[in-house]
Amino acid sequence: MKQVLSLLLLLLSAYLPSLQAQALNQKTVFADGCYGRFEDFRRLRPAPFPVPADKLPKHTNTDKNVLVFDAEVAKLLAERGTRLDTAWGVAVAGVPYIRVVDTLNFMAGELVFARLHVVGRLCYFYHRTMIMERLVMDVFNPMTQQKVAEKTVVNRRKGIAQYFFDVNGDGKMREFDAKNLEEAIKSDAELLSTWQALQRPIPQERLFNTLLIFNERNPVKE
Repeated sequence: MKQVLSLLLLLLSAYLPSLQAQALNQKTVFADGCYGRFEDFRRLRPAPFPVPADKLPKHTNTDKNVLVFDAEVAKLLAERGTRLDTAWGVAVAGVPYIRVVDTLNFMAGELVFARLHVVGRLCYFYHRTMIMERLVMDVFNPMTQQKVAEKTVVNRRKGIAQYFFDVNGDGKMREFDAKNLEEAIKSDAELLSTWQALQRPIPQERLFNTLLIFNERNPVKE
């Protein structure tokens, strides 16, 4: 009997990673902790936070999209073996967040994590940011109204940075745009055909719906 139980436990332990990978969908409840690497996230294997839950940050904006660890908490975690500055992501209260670099909106030393809004084969997240644009302006002679030079100015405006990544891929973050999404759905020939027949330019809402349809048709597998 003991030998049978041992064999069953061995088989179960070998099968668990596959079950965990298949569980990556919109209903997944993530274990709280630090996901040091993409593979830790994919396998649902975080390192537990070495501090009480009340030490962890709460949502910092009205749409509950961003977690910000201040420098003091980040230092405390690092001293106890959890490096957030190199982490791939975290989960707090069962919700996953991805580390982002956003030095325009936050104080030096703060570590910023954006909520993962779509979980599935293609995972999606966004965060509000300041977008820097270089604009080339013509310079005219006020007397002759003739163009005499060009001047480059930097324009700063509020915007939204959107990214997605393929769970069955390398976890690389890609900008959420039509070109990258088309590349990501190529494995689904039927959906790709429908996509290519869409009138251009494709509205943002249609991009998002296509991502959700792809996830529904292509669940995460080991």
